[in-house]
Order: sequence, then structure tokens, then C-alpha cells
Amino acid sequence: LALREHGISWEVVPGITSCVAVPELAGIPVTHRNVSRSFHVITGHTLKGAQSEKELASYGACEGTLVFLMGLSNLEKICQSLIKYGKDGSTPAAVISGGNSENKVTVRSTLKDIAAKCRCQGVKSPVVIVVGKVAELELK
Repeated sequence: LALREHGISWEVVPGITSCVAVPELAGIPVTHRNVSRSFHVITGHTLKGAQSEKELASYGACEGTLVFLMGLSNLEKICQSLIKYGKDGSTPAAVISGGNSENKVTVRSTLKDIAAKCRCQGVKSPVVIVVGKVAELELK
């Protein structure tokens, strides 16, 4: 929109979205026929901050894999809300920092403990957060 507003020409080049590519590079398929048949992509940080309670409640009830983009600053709230609204605290979770760079870091834990573990390891943005059974896979 900003480019269009300023009269700058642009072109869309189809590619593989980070919500699939970044977990895959960490060995985490967002779907796996024996574990999760669907995945849901969610912004982890809106212009107003975190999601509303109503949105977070619906994510807690979702089956399949949850993938949050741009959510490091809201990681603790996301995890607490998912548990509050139905996810078990022992649900596997992974936070992948650095995408496909040489400095990529993947932190794996449970939904209950992932935020603390990321703080201890000094994880930096941008991150992709994966919640669900596929987060415990390491297929690389």
C-alpha cells in the first residue's frame, strides 16, 4: 500500500511463506499425517499489541498446529491464554529465531515453559512460534 501510495512500481514474486519455511528448516513440518492435519497462521503482534481475549479463546480450542508470527513480545501472554482456553500446559512448543540465517536458534519446550526458556536463552526477534505435537519433531 505504501509503495502504491507513493507511485513506486512493484511486483509480487510468489514464494514460500515463513510460517511454513522457517519451521521446516528447524525440522518441524507444520503438518504431519500422524500428528496434525491442519495448521493455523496467527499474527502474534497486532498494531494494538496482543490479540483480544475472544481471539485467544478460539485459538485455545483449535486442533492442529498453531503458528504465530511476530509474537516474541507477547509469547508469555499467548502461552498463558492458550492454556487458559484449553491447551494442556505440556503441549509441545518451539520458537525459531533467525529464520534461515546462520544465527538461527530453535528453542523447544512445553507451552507452560517455553517463554521462560526463551528468556533464559536470550532469544531475539523475529521469531516463528509453533504450538502442537509437530513441535517435538526434528525431521532434518
